[in-house]
Amino acid sequence: MKMQELILTCQYSEGGRTIPQIINGSFDSFLKKELQNVEKYLLSTVS
Repeated sequence: MKMQELILTCQYSEGGRTIPQIINGSFDSFLKKELQNVEKYLLSTVS
């Protein structure tokens, strides 16, 4: 996986999620997007 810089801008209300929760949620979304085709890629390279 190629390294790349990630810039994250957060806006939240006082009663909303905490900054760590926002960052973790953003990172989870990023990983899901980046890794969604890994299984297909691995299966095609092994065959």
